[in-house]
Amino acid sequence: MTDFKPDCTINLHVEARTKPAACAWVCSISHVKRGRVVIARKNLGDVPRPEAELEVLHYGLAQALRFQQEKIVVTATFPLGAWVGESKRSGGAGKPAFKAKREAVAKAWATFRLKKINRMDAPDEKSLREEAENAFPRKRSQ
Repeated sequence: MTDFKPDCTINLHVEARTKPAACAWVCSISHVKRGRVVIARKNLGDVPRPEAELEVLHYGLAQALRFQQEKIVVTATFPLGAWVGESKRSGGAGKPAFKAKREAVAKAWATFRLKKINRMDAPDEKSLREEAENAFPRKRSQ
């Protein structure tokens, strides 16, 4: 058996603030030959964390498909196995949009020839956390 050498790595992070309740996500995609090709962030406002996790995972997989990647590694600061494995994560389960996004994630995940979930490296995690801070609006000084 040969070593798994991915075409790209998808790094995902969800930042949740409790005061006020708000979520934002950050996604970066690094290609093995071209380096970082995508970094995106989005402030979702007041949404449950599971919905934010599912949305950033969907975004990352869609971008990898757009770049026609076949072998991917996905890392995240939240448990990914609940979204792409056998067990299903709760939260928003009754909402049709949530169910549709979950199905889209499952379909995208199945599209890749080889895929793997890894732990995120500390430098990548730090970078994504810093980028997530920029997704939240800054308080204006008076």
